[in-house]
Amino acid sequence: MGWLLPTVTQAAFESVQASPVGYSYPDGQYWDDTLFSIPPAAIKAEVKVFHQTTSREYIEFLLTENTTDQKGQIAYDEWVACGKSQPTPMGSQQIDLAPRYSVTGLTSGSQATLSLEGCEIGARCIFAYSLNGAGPTQTAWGSIDLSPPIKQAAPAYAGSNGIASLQVTVPPGISGIPIWTQAAAVSSIGPLFSNSLALVVQ
Repeated sequence: MGWLLPTVTQAAFESVQASPVGYSYPDGQYWDDTLFSIPPAAIKAEVKVFHQTTSREYIEFLLTENTTDQKGQIAYDEWVACGKSQPTPMGSQQIDLAPRYSVTGLTSGSQATLSLEGCEIGARCIFAYSLNGAGPTQTAWGSIDLSPPIKQAAPAYAGSNGIASLQVTVPPGISGIPIWTQAAAVSSIGPLFSNSLALVVQ
């Protein structure tokens, strides 16, 4: 099912005194793009879309600006009586902002691959691990899911695909040992911690 939308032009807005305030749109554009700053250390964003038939600003404008008859007052009274046009939710979506961490090939005496996806291009990525538990431990960057002592592998840098990968040697003779690991991508907005992993060396 699709929507047949009329052609939107600035002239059409002006003809009914309905031009956008504080914005300018090219003819034919019937949507708005707004950018929002993401706070440092944010790990997810939840976006909700609401529809409101009549805003408070609009109904108050009709009330105060209509001086020829009582229609502005009538419209305002109906708006109040009907719940002041409470916004109706139309949809929502959650966006995962934290980098995604995975480990493959964690086998004694072999090479394991540490991968961090969803990073800013060029971000310095740090891979850390603990043999003592899942924390939490407070650091200068925030709380992490590792217990001290915490050790780090060599850093890696995210490529143009937003992925940083690092191969590490798993020592022989340590099969069955549990390990807790977590990564962080240091980007232009600060460090972003990944999901943490609790693994057992094969």
